[in-house]
Amino acid sequence: SKPKYANVPDRQALMAKDSSQRTPKSSPTTTVHECFVPFPAMCVAGQYSYSSISSTSPSRGDGEARSAASLPLTSTFLVLKEKAQQNRPIVLYAALMGLTSISMALSTIHFSSGSAADDDNGSTSSSANTEVNSSGRTASEQAILNGRLQLLMVASTAMVLLSITGFFCLPKTIAAANLFMSLKELLYVRIGGPMDYFYTATPECLANGPHFSYTYYQSFTSIVGYIAGAVGVSIFYKFFSKQSIRKTFFITAVIKILASVIDLIIVNRWNISYLSHLPFPLNYVFSSDKGIYFFGDAIIYQAVQMLDFMPMVLLTSKLCPKGLECTTYAILAGFTNFGAVLSNTAGSLLIAFVFPIRTSKPNDWDESIKQSAGGNGASSPKYDFAAGYCDFNNLPYLLALAHFALPFISLLLIPVMLPNQRMDQSASEAEAEGNAVGEGSATDANTAM
Repeated sequence: SKPKYANVPDRQALMAKDSSQRTPKSSPTTTVHECFVPFPAMCVAGQYSYSSISSTSPSRGDGEARSAASLPLTSTFLVLKEKAQQNRPIVLYAALMGLTSISMALSTIHFSSGSAADDDNGSTSSSANTEVNSSGRTASEQAILNGRLQLLMVASTAMVLLSITGFFCLPKTIAAANLFMSLKELLYVRIGGPMDYFYTATPECLANGPHFSYTYYQSFTSIVGYIAGAVGVSIFYKFFSKQSIRKTFFITAVIKILASVIDLIIVNRWNISYLSHLPFPLNYVFSSDKGIYFFGDAIIYQAVQMLDFMPMVLLTSKLCPKGLECTTYAILAGFTNFGAVLSNTAGSLLIAFVFPIRTSKPNDWDESIKQSAGGNGASSPKYDFAAGYCDFNNLPYLLALAHFALPFISLLLIPVMLPNQRMDQSASEAEAEGNAVGEGSATDANTAM
């Protein structure tokens, strides 16, 4: 007798017949090639037709299945090649930034090795290692400073080169915003080292200092700072996410500058001199170093730091042209980080050459104490033994320049270098409304040559 399902057509035969009847879509003006990729959006419109082919299909042989399995990589490469040709200037600028990063890394290694070699040569004798030059520095300290100065010169040259090249390779809106965010980071000079030393200095180093323990300074306040940062992100999305880009950058920058007043109050010891006269319980909280630091740097400043950081992230994402988002975002974020690195180097050189700060015991400190104890006076004319061997007298001036005067320059650049659009508005939408500033916009990247 015949099987129960003898009249049912063979499924593999039907699939093979259907596959043989399929033909790629044709166009009267272009040659059409079949694009074997998982998603149709990866096929370039007008040049490839989408066809989902499984490498394990039973209607294909082993050789044909292996060929189909390699086609997604080929078609993806063709799509990327097409995008790179359409946005050739942006791709070339990204390559230039990559070469600059490699050059900076090699320069850092070269100058660091040179400083180490000078340090080794200076330490061949005990006297050479402790000999102080006319600037009050040992040979090893001077070698390190010379290396940092040379590195700053190389980095500054690279930044100028990339800034100028950016206006030729990138759309004007992207190039201007790219330069602004880098300058914004550069002008807020990082001086974290002296501040860390000041807050954690021992009584022998600084008699009238906060004397924070590392547990309080690094652990407890850091945990509170992370929570405050999350609050800052929430405040940004609540009040600034739909505001103008220029208005948002201006307000957050001003708040960040004003938040630095807390450091200035503690460094000048104004919390002890003036805030102790506040009514209870404000005097109890803000006259103590831990109280004002907790509510100031640990909470307010960290929240303000996120308020200042979020507009840059959002602006970077809004300026990315369609089809080249990853490359453009990497350019903008990388150039912003480049400004932050320069800020650290500039801060160390400001401390070394303009506002020197001593955080270690001088070589002649003990000898000066012996001379003073021998009847040559209650204190040496060179050192104040009661205050400690550290010298933070220049720290208020350094704070005023690095966190007040220089950051105000970035406020003047906001109307010139940032687009006049909302934070929740893309560059293409702003251009359609005529709000984008400058001759170019982020959407010009698809047609830039």
